[in-house]
Amino acid sequence: EPMKFSPIARDHGWFALQVWEVRLGNTCVACGNSTALKSFVGGKGTILDSGTTDTYLPLAVSDRFEQVWKERTGKIFAQRRRRYTWQEYLLLPDLSIIFAGNVTLTVEPSSYMEGVPSYSQWSGGVELVNRIYLDEPEGAVLGANTMFGHELLFDVEGHRVGLAKARCDLTTGMPILRPEI
Repeated sequence: EPMKFSPIARDHGWFALQVWEVRLGNTCVACGNSTALKSFVGGKGTILDSGTTDTYLPLAVSDRFEQVWKERTGKIFAQRRRRYTWQEYLLLPDLSIIFAGNVTLTVEPSSYMEGVPSYSQWSGGVELVNRIYLDEPEGAVLGANTMFGHELLFDVEGHRVGLAKARCDLTTGMPILRPEI
């Protein structure tokens, strides 16, 4: 997939992008002219910060986010350690953030849940911890966990950020090299 670019929304030293929409699975949790969507603009805005481990979304999105999470997973949204079966893990939704320029950052459960085994399926239960927080007073911080599986280009001179799905093996961190045909 080719790299797509979103313009930097503010010139304050951080890579802040304009958020058009936020989805949990297929359900919009911040869209249109909602207060939840507007909350991504407050304070510093929505910044991509590879120096921050976790992701912090605005408090204003928490009610809708938690409601959709419960509908989708049957579990209350929390950051505490919790045991998941493989089948429960499969119910965890992707988090998709759509930026200006129709650039979509899709964060899979393997990126926002800490402790996911490197193999594709497990038996019994595995303890996982959710690393998305819904308590940022204004704006959002999209930490390193949102960047797993993506190539990012922080283009300072072009005042934009490029985003593309990475072609690498996430279990080893090594690029997947395929001969060009």
